[in-house]
Amino acid sequence: MDKVIGLGAAGVNIVNTFKQYPQYKGYCIDVGLQGLKKDGIYALEKQNSPEEYEDNCPSVKNFLKSATPNLMMILSNTGHVSAASLPILEQVKERDISIMLITADERRQSDYTRLIGRSTFGILQEYARSGLFKDICLISNKSMESIIGDLPVIGYYEALNDMLVNTVHMINVFDHSEPVLSDFSELPENYRISTYGITDLEEKEEKLFFPLDGIRQMRYYIAINRQQLENDGTLNKKIKEFLENSRQENIDVSYGVYATNYDKNFVYCKAYTNITQESK
Repeated sequence: MDKVIGLGAAGVNIVNTFKQYPQYKGYCIDVGLQGLKKDGIYALEKQNSPEEYEDNCPSVKNFLKSATPNLMMILSNTGHVSAASLPILEQVKERDISIMLITADERRQSDYTRLIGRSTFGILQEYARSGLFKDICLISNKSMESIIGDLPVIGYYEALNDMLVNTVHMINVFDHSEPVLSDFSELPENYRISTYGITDLEEKEEKLFFPLDGIRQMRYYIAINRQQLENDGTLNKKIKEFLENSRQENIDVSYGVYATNYDKNFVYCKAYTNITQESK
């Protein structure tokens, strides 16, 4: 079972979306939460600034005692509560820690919030690159919005969270499944910065959840209806053409083909780099 920790409103909402699947155990940490610690709820006391959330962070060791041996913390780079991330992670530093950082649209931010966001964005990447964290996955609300298209005000974040969680979950499922065909190459240890994305065999264009610069490796998870895999003689050619068109200079491309019972075929991807990203 994967352990996911949501810190702040954005992280908590995404963790609650993950909890629709039985493969995940969620821990929610934020101000104003209602519930019991034994049910994965930890209510922080409200503070007046990001600095106070960092300085006054309580002990959560017992709360996160069962979040072993691997855990993923999900947070936004702009929430004041996110400043508690480093003291919280310091308390569980002996575990393999992954970070999912949601970057908000700077067009909607004040100068102060933008400054906080850029600082968090840079610091967490450097900790990941240094090996303090296993890796960091960057997610841009703006990029995801452009993939989905026009969204209403009510239900906006729910739509983004559904697409994100579904993508992450399906890739996790495939990583624990036997592919029909695969050519996954080993991921270098220093490729610690990543993002997710979607594409398909026809478009041959990745729609990444963050505009990652300096991509060094692309991994494709090609999911195809089982009956089509058994009966469609054109699939080999389509897959080869898709991979050939995806190859770019200095980018290592690897893939796995998976049989599904879905009517529609789809392709998920994950992009990796060793280069620190600039705030977009």
